[in-house]
Amino acid sequence: MDSRDVNIVFPVVSKTVQFESQFVALGGIFPIVEIVNRDLQTGLHHFKICKRLPHTGKRMLDGAVAEAKRQIEHFWSVLSYVRDCQIVGTGECLYEVDGVLHPVTSADGISLFGSATLTSLTSAKWFATNEENFHRTYNFDLLKRYNYSLAISEPIGRFVSLYTLLASQCADKQQQVDDAIRGLDANVELSLSPIGGGKLETVYTRLRNELAHVRPNASIFDTHHNIELHLPRFEWIVKSVVSKRIVL
Repeated sequence: MDSRDVNIVFPVVSKTVQFESQFVALGGIFPIVEIVNRDLQTGLHHFKICKRLPHTGKRMLDGAVAEAKRQIEHFWSVLSYVRDCQIVGTGECLYEVDGVLHPVTSADGISLFGSATLTSLTSAKWFATNEENFHRTYNFDLLKRYNYSLAISEPIGRFVSLYTLLASQCADKQQQVDDAIRGLDANVELSLSPIGGGKLETVYTRLRNELAHVRPNASIFDTHHNIELHLPRFEWIVKSVVSKRIVL
């Protein structure tokens, strides 16, 4: 029976960490993924997974696309974590036959206009060096939640999502959250909680509580400013805590 190679193509815009055009063959549960760097200026990449199909009728293609989507989401989840970057698809899906691209779904509005600020170009050598990390056992629920938090570009939303994620790993108890933070930095800034009782809270919990509750003498403008100021360090703290639970 006749069949042909059909690439299921998932466009990604990655404007800082980019990838050289290459085939990535990690083995195990990972498919062979072809990465094509389409445009260094915009950061547009195509991630391709090849399927052998007898034809490209709708029902045949729907099954192949659904299968490839599960595979690419798994690959992106681990790649985002290991490479310490965000791999987010545009929402568009294409299929490619004999070098010609055809649409499956349309893009959801990620702009390709403007230039990328390239900080790193990931080579095939990097994948070879880090192959072992792709074959670790991951808590994918926690990994997806962590990646989702980091994908939020707006700083207040990112902070709240990261704090909620951290709390979920600390029995949703504020004291345990602060204990985890102080376990990483014993000199973290502390202040007395206004609810009384001599209770101490870290700067991160104070900022979270200023968002969630009406606190005397707290200015929402100052709170927002301080969240943006402390966010990079808080991201490091959350990653340090949850990484122990992401990699099983």
